[in-house]
Amino acid sequence: MMKRTIFLMLAVLLSTLSASAQLLDEGIEYHTDEGRRTASVVGVYVSSKSIIIPSNVGGYTVSDIWYDAFRNHSWLTSISLPVSLSWIYEGAFNGCTGLTTVTFNAEHCGSPSGSSDAWFKDCPLTTLVIGDKVRSIPNFIAYNQAGLKTLTIGNSVITIGKGAFEGCAGLTTVTFNAEGCGSPSESSDAWFKDCPLTTLVIGDKVRSIPDFIAYNQTGLKTLSIPNTVIKIGKGAFEGCTGLTSISIPYCITEISANVFEGCTGLTSLTIPKLVTKIGEGAFKDCTGLTSVTIPNSVTNISGKAFEGCTGLARVFSFNPEPPVIAEDTFSSYDACIFVPKGCVSKYKEAEYWKNFKSIKETYVENIDINGDGIIDMGDVTSLINMILDQ
Repeated sequence: MMKRTIFLMLAVLLSTLSASAQLLDEGIEYHTDEGRRTASVVGVYVSSKSIIIPSNVGGYTVSDIWYDAFRNHSWLTSISLPVSLSWIYEGAFNGCTGLTTVTFNAEHCGSPSGSSDAWFKDCPLTTLVIGDKVRSIPNFIAYNQAGLKTLTIGNSVITIGKGAFEGCAGLTTVTFNAEGCGSPSESSDAWFKDCPLTTLVIGDKVRSIPDFIAYNQTGLKTLSIPNTVIKIGKGAFEGCTGLTSISIPYCITEISANVFEGCTGLTSLTIPKLVTKIGEGAFKDCTGLTSVTIPNSVTNISGKAFEGCTGLARVFSFNPEPPVIAEDTFSSYDACIFVPKGCVSKYKEAEYWKNFKSIKETYVENIDINGDGIIDMGDVTSLINMILDQ
């Protein structure tokens, strides 16, 4: 009976040994699993400053990076992680004090259990690139990376994990390419709340800008939004006091609630001609705003949309039928309203519009003010002259 037991144990041991092996490729050591046909990165025996880990090695799919695999590799400055990666164990990059650039391509990778286990906590990252096949950005991927300055988010990202960019006190530039990314649930969970952004570039494949993407980014001065965007989420640029101009994409059909609230640096604003509704508090407290142009497509302007816009002096409303407004859509009725030709009486009779002290006719039929068939600076000059003649 004893001999039989020993024999069985030996058989199991031999089976285990035959099912796994060590593999060395390009100076990277892997532990392979024959049954699953996967390979785990377990160590590195090269002093290269830049390392690219492949998705497949010797017919095995690279699935994870083990504990201490890169521990104390202080000479490493750049690493690219593969699409196939599903797990990074705690301490894998501990002591990598020279690692500044990470390209993260893992399509579906798990997250560390807490911020104290953040993968790159010992690494002085300055650049992080999230690849175009990544679906989910793991929790704490750049947690407390105070030196991180540049972040690129790929076009397949649909979720961004908690604390992913928390404490990134040096992050100034974000390029956001995610075509269909979800939003944080509320402004207190804004992804970049700890980051002093100065530049935000929205990629030309993005259709919807998430809620709160640049919430309270007071230093944001450069904002690039392509005309592929059809929706801007609520509170997306709320509190961006450094913005002095905004070009709203022409495919937008609704201005979301609170989207530009508190953007005190704005002085003038033109609403795109496909917009039908301006949401609640959309431009609330934009105290520097002096002029607003509202196209004839707008039929509804929600409450508080322009509340607190204390500098607003001129409102150009191009709809022959006065849009529906609330009593508190505007803070006061001191601005001068310019309306289409022959429509002064309609505005003077419309609810709440009639409260404005000055309603004047200044517009002809469309934005080709001078009627030359071309929309250019000549139309701007003509409109200014019309205003001065009032």
